[in-house]
Amino acid sequence: MPLFYPHICFCAIIKPVMYMIRLLATDIDHTLYDANKKQISKRNLEAIAKLQQAGVMVVLASSRVFYGMQAIIEQLQLKQGRNFCIANNGAEIYQLDTMEKIADVPFSKEDLSRFYEFAKQYGLTYSICQDEYTLCTAINERLAYDYNNVGIDLCWVHDILNKVKKPAYHCSLTGDKDLAARAQKELSAQDQGRYFFNLPMPGYLDIAFANVNKGIGIQEIAKQLGLSKEEIASIGDGDNDVPMFEVSGLSACVANGSEYAKQEASIVVSNCSEDGFAEFVEEYILKGRENR
Repeated sequence: MPLFYPHICFCAIIKPVMYMIRLLATDIDHTLYDANKKQISKRNLEAIAKLQQAGVMVVLASSRVFYGMQAIIEQLQLKQGRNFCIANNGAEIYQLDTMEKIADVPFSKEDLSRFYEFAKQYGLTYSICQDEYTLCTAINERLAYDYNNVGIDLCWVHDILNKVKKPAYHCSLTGDKDLAARAQKELSAQDQGRYFFNLPMPGYLDIAFANVNKGIGIQEIAKQLGLSKEEIASIGDGDNDVPMFEVSGLSACVANGSEYAKQEASIVVSNCSEDGFAEFVEEYILKGRENR
């Protein structure tokens, strides 16, 4: 039976529209996972379980490396059923029950060398993730997030480019927040669209390919599953989540998100620490299924 979804109408009072969602894509850090408490809340865990019970597929979509997502995949039991993982902002995609790799787009040696020059130009620390550890030219409080919250060991090395032994999918420039913001602005202006520079938190500048992102990853998954845009929902907090919003019939940004992400999302929900993820699931996805 065809599905019909009226667009959300911005009036004096906004009445939420209920959707029949078959797939939910969610960012991890500062959306599903509360970095301050270093956990996924009980309510958010229960919301994921309810989604799976209702037959809604789940996609974890993050700039984290795949290794740094595995503990959460196990905690959420996402290998049970047809669920997916978009890692490294879209450079790797896995179907979790079969562990089939759907996308594989690492950086070249030339890319890694160019990023190193960016880091030196702006006086920032350069890091290259190698699965369970990250090579870095220094250790700072920004990189400590990956150590404390993601479980990634940090290796402070000389001659970083010669220490790369595995495909590299995740690189970052970290340090002073003003320098990182300046680097994002200037590199985005001069780059001519090859790379995407994202600031997931102050002083932490992620680098990804401009033509590899979470939205493209979701489109690839949707194509395999035969899903329409109106059957997809997504939630996140950052600028790199906006491509997800663009390919979703329904999207949400947590209140602690960036201004751009909040502007582009269909709905703004409570912040991460107040279980905005669970609010989105309960009020806009599960109720939408119940009311059909």
